[in-house]
Parts: sequence; structure tokens; C-alpha cells
Amino acid sequence: MNFPLVAIDRGNWVGVFDSVAEFTGYVEWVAVLDDEYQLWDATGRRLQFHATTDGRIEVASTRNVEPEALRNRLAGYISAATAPLSAATDLNLRDLSLIDLIEACRPLE
Repeated sequence: MNFPLVAIDRGNWVGVFDSVAEFTGYVEWVAVLDDEYQLWDATGRRLQFHATTDGRIEVASTRNVEPEALRNRLAGYISAATAPLSAATDLNLRDLSLIDLIEACRPLE
């Protein structure tokens, strides 16, 4: 996996994870994974994953997501005032630092 990872959980929270331990700890805390839980890495690849019965997280496959589609998806969860994700900006996650992502990602009120 490439880090940082950007995870969207059930449409009400956006988080950034910079280690496997942090990510798997969060997934284990969520406990139930479903089709609404989506995960991208910093290069714009969507990760397909599932939890096994013994508690492990397996990444099954990846597929590319166009930066424009990813920006549109994230824009639904992040304030339009956030500069790196503004509608006038073509988002390429490779151009954003981990600090930029952490500042952009926050729980929604």
C-alpha cells in the first residue's frame, strides 16, 4: 500500500492514515465493512479490501480513479472553502502533502 491513505467511512467522516497500524486499528474499530466504505491511496488508486474472520485486513485489488472523479467525491465531504479541493482546482493527490490532506480532512458537523 502507498501512504497516506484517504478513507471515507459511511459518508460522514473523512480521515487520513499514514501507517498500516493506524489504518487497521481504525477499520477494526469500525468493525463492520460494507459497500459504503471506500478507500484511496495517495496516487488515486481505489483499494478493494475486506476483513477476514480472524481479524486480518486483506487488500484484494486496486483500480485507478481519475483525479477529477476523486476530487468530486471528496468535495462532497470536505468544505468547498478548502483550497486544495476547490472546484476550480484540478486535484492530483500526488501534488498534496500529508499536511495538506490532514488539514483538508476533518469530521463533518
